[in-house]
Amino acid sequence: MCFADDSSRDINTAELWLQGFGCSSVPVNVVNDESYPSMQPVLSDHFDSGCPLATEEQVNGLYGGDVDALTEMYDNEIQGVIDVLAMPADAYICQYANPKFDPDTEACTLFETGYTWTGQYYQGMFESPVYYAQYFAETWMLQYMSNLTDWAFNLVTLSQLRDMYEMHIQTLWFGTNYWNSLSYSSEQLAYIVASMEQYISGSPVSGVVQDIGTQLLLLVSHDMNILYLQRLLDLNWIPLGNSNRVATTGGTLSFELWKSKSDSTYYVKLHYDAAGPDQQRNAEVLSLDNPPAIAELVIPECGEVYCPWETFKSIALSSVDVNCIQDPLKSSVESMTDTGDSSTDNDDDNGDWKDWELVALTAAVCIAVFILFQVAIYFYGKRATGGDNESDSTRMLKV
Repeated sequence: MCFADDSSRDINTAELWLQGFGCSSVPVNVVNDESYPSMQPVLSDHFDSGCPLATEEQVNGLYGGDVDALTEMYDNEIQGVIDVLAMPADAYICQYANPKFDPDTEACTLFETGYTWTGQYYQGMFESPVYYAQYFAETWMLQYMSNLTDWAFNLVTLSQLRDMYEMHIQTLWFGTNYWNSLSYSSEQLAYIVASMEQYISGSPVSGVVQDIGTQLLLLVSHDMNILYLQRLLDLNWIPLGNSNRVATTGGTLSFELWKSKSDSTYYVKLHYDAAGPDQQRNAEVLSLDNPPAIAELVIPECGEVYCPWETFKSIALSSVDVNCIQDPLKSSVESMTDTGDSSTDNDDDNGDWKDWELVALTAAVCIAVFILFQVAIYFYGKRATGGDNESDSTRMLKV
């Protein structure tokens, strides 16, 4: 079952993703006030859950509160943006951003934009020289991956652009801090867990929209959603061609439910997949010979790629704030937290993964960009290979 919010890019992404899987007949369920309103807090990257967001004190504590030190860390990258823009000394941005700036005695550069606390998640919670510079770096990276000929006015190399893009990654890291992640993503993580619980138990879970037997749940959301989940579960990945902690265009965070053939024990496996910048720029056909980056993830608190279901459930539910979850899902989460059926739990390694089978891809949280169509083609091609000597990746989507 597929859900997307009512923005056109998300709907188109979902349609192309399904088309790539050979499932173009599967409808995209658009989420808004009139259609599936209960799914809004699941898909949104800024749903007002009633929980507090990070305070200025808390965000300052993430980097020590010294904006000058933060700015100095990216001094070369900020200067690089200034050089590309060829900023005039009388640029208006300094007066707009920094009330202390004196245009009669100072020349305007991005370094003079000052510091302003805004509390806006998409701004990294505050404006600073890093924030203003990263805006242009992000734009130029999107130009590059969209195959524009004159990206960044042809004034920087790809290596320099990647260094500049680090400022954007840093800004999103501040915006998806722990407190914001609790407020904005407790519902989504809880929904993923509840969906798996419903599939395993074979009984309806209040607050879960899809049918009990649903084996593929696609949530088309945004880069912030992926970073919230990354924060709550303490995950990390470095996709080929990208940087640490990135939620790149075309990225997908997948939660897979596996079952041991020997004793019917369930496990959860996570991976992050994304086509590289050059693959996206060149619209390359992804295949077994030209795959996207695939990062298999370990939740530190679990310590295994194949995390036992009950262990995963316990970690995930302890990572959310139930007060940030809306009813009726909230009541279901409270019930799962209180009772915790351990009938399928087994913390031992039940033999080689070849003795296991994938029973459901319970959630894929996707950034809303069209490259997912190609990623989907890649996975569909793997599924179609078949054969008795299947590799782990071949078996992934055998549902």
